[in-house]
Amino acid sequence: IDPDTGVVTRISPDYSIGTDAIALTYDAATDTLYGVGFGRVITVDRITGIGSVLSSLDFPAGASITDAVHFDVSTDTLYAVDGYADDRLVRIDPATGAIAEVGVIGFEGVNAMTRHLGNGNLYAVANVGNTLLTIDPSTGLATPVASLPFSTFRSLTYLPESDQLLGLNAAQLVEIDLATGSLIEIGSPFSGMETLVYVPEPATVVLLALGLTVLASRPRTP
Repeated sequence: IDPDTGVVTRISPDYSIGTDAIALTYDAATDTLYGVGFGRVITVDRITGIGSVLSSLDFPAGASITDAVHFDVSTDTLYAVDGYADDRLVRIDPATGAIAEVGVIGFEGVNAMTRHLGNGNLYAVANVGNTLLTIDPSTGLATPVASLPFSTFRSLTYLPESDQLLGLNAAQLVEIDLATGSLIEIGSPFSGMETLVYVPEPATVVLLALGLTVLASRPRTP
């Protein structure tokens, strides 16, 4: 997806990655695009859009991973949110699928998460209460930052070149003002999109739709 206009370029010819996932996240250190959901961790080839199963998630009793997934390259950690009962921050071992709890977030409906590389904060959206949050990755505890105008965010990602925090809300791609929570619509690229992740080389925003579609943008120009 072009992050300036929201225009979509298809990667996989039939909009399928070949396996199921509800969230994407990227490890820049190893150039690995991960997908999480439906009880497993997958890797996705961002050239072909095809996914391969890496591991099965070792769920504690009652656990349920939401769309809030982020690979933190600074700590080599795959974070996710367990949405069962009280939302909790967890760590996932991609190789084994093992899940370890970090702590209770303190907000409900946390369904989007990303690291802001400019200020170092781990941001998330609580769809119950329409709140932009920062999360302490060492304890899981969240702090409210700003109120948002609606509660249907599915994904967040940060673009370092333009210092933008982007959100995916149903079919809308929007920029989020960190101070006020106000939104600027960039485009309505595709209904049913599920997740959004920034891939730095080439400068690309990648999306996975509800119909298991991987899409990517053209490199950004100055």
